[in-house]
Amino acid sequence: LDGRLLASSGRDSTIRLWDMQTGAQQRVIRTHDGWVTRVAFGPLGKQLASASEDGTVLIWEIDSLAKIGEVTPTRRLVGHESGIQAIAFSPDGRTLASGGNDTDVRIWDLRTGALRFLLTGHTNWVRALAYRLDGRVLLSGSWDHTVRLWDTESGQAVRSIQGYAPISFGIAFSQDGSSLISGNSDQTITEWDVATGTIMRTLHGHEGFVWRVMVSPDDMLLASAGYDMTVRLWERTSGRSLLRLLIPKGTVQPLSFSPDGELVVSGDEDGVILVWRLSAESGQYAAQLVQRLDKNNNGHTNWIVSTRFSPDGRILASSSADNSIKLWDVETWTLLRTLSGHTSGIQEVVFSPDGHLLASAGWDYTARLWRVADGEPVHVLQGHTDIVQGIAFSPDGHTLATSSYDQRVRLWDVTSGQGRAVLVGHTSWVFYVAYCPDGSLLASSSNDGTIKLWDAASGQCLQSWHPPGPYAGMDITGVVGISAAQCAALKALGAVETE
Repeated sequence: LDGRLLASSGRDSTIRLWDMQTGAQQRVIRTHDGWVTRVAFGPLGKQLASASEDGTVLIWEIDSLAKIGEVTPTRRLVGHESGIQAIAFSPDGRTLASGGNDTDVRIWDLRTGALRFLLTGHTNWVRALAYRLDGRVLLSGSWDHTVRLWDTESGQAVRSIQGYAPISFGIAFSQDGSSLISGNSDQTITEWDVATGTIMRTLHGHEGFVWRVMVSPDDMLLASAGYDMTVRLWERTSGRSLLRLLIPKGTVQPLSFSPDGELVVSGDEDGVILVWRLSAESGQYAAQLVQRLDKNNNGHTNWIVSTRFSPDGRILASSSADNSIKLWDVETWTLLRTLSGHTSGIQEVVFSPDGHLLASAGWDYTARLWRVADGEPVHVLQGHTDIVQGIAFSPDGHTLATSSYDQRVRLWDVTSGQGRAVLVGHTSWVFYVAYCPDGSLLASSSNDGTIKLWDAASGQCLQSWHPPGPYAGMDITGVVGISAAQCAALKALGAVETE
């Protein structure tokens, strides 16, 4: 703990060690089989822990890392069923806690590598862990909106604290533009009235984040993809749940309807694209898995992040954490071509309205335009200073909108590749953007807890919506026995107080 060494990790599956005095890179370690999500030094400065999307925690001795030659971890902690998002050493360095996408917290004995406690109770990803200074209490923070306190001597839960209000991720306009649908962090789907900003309907059923939503071309169906490893189908007019499709591996991000509405496509963390054909009889829906595209079909080798059909339905585009975009012939399900150029994963792909161009949003801070006919790059759009998360063509195809973790939405001229405008207003990551069908409005969703509607021509923010918190509408006017801090917390979660 002398401050001379810095450890960093990244999506390239590496750990890098840096000399803080010179700024020089000392070592690159490639051992994990997935993104390295966290690194942490032990309290005595003798150990380094690394956690990964491959579901393992590796323990390294600092002295061995300083030596020339190949290094191997002294411990490999295996037990999580999915990626690990958080790790923490106990203050005495004898145990390490880990938490991740499987919603569990595990406490490991570092002397033996054995699991001491399996702590269950969270219902969504565990993203933060911290020990109390005396080591007797562990705090875990989760995307289920709770912080839990655990007794580290017994492994028992001490307390659960309800946290922040929900945020919206995926957004989609109805085909007539009258409503906007959002997938939310509180496991719900919300349908908003665009004219008034009021909530028309809230759908319940997912057991994890709802990351993507998509409206069918005939406006009759809604599809949603969640972190509960399911794709769900809903009736748009009633909100009735019609179908639940289980994804074999991991969280679900990609989701798309074919233009005729007969196919639904998604994918998983293993790089597998799944294609279902929908059918309906007497109001009962069914889905048959008709195609599976994986590395055996020249497919992706890592997490599928986005899929999208061309407007004529003949081509399916897919993007992945393997840094590539692939175009597939829908009739034969054979690979047409692979588009390479991004230096990191590609979060979203979308076709232009005429189908001649494909746009991509990359983790390398760039958006790119590609010619579909031959896969050649047309423009590299540079301006964002963080991950480009969302991308959308205007209905006339003249403008491209991009959203980024840099809190900005940018508008680009498709022909020249030049920036047209920067929309400022969000105060945290901007997830996705969507144009309404007539092109007059642009919607954006953000980690700041808002959905914003922008005038597409002027860039002016017209409305800002907040998904309702767990205490939405609760009137706490005149309530006694709660502190000012508790009152503020309740109001942040949706409660109201009138003068």
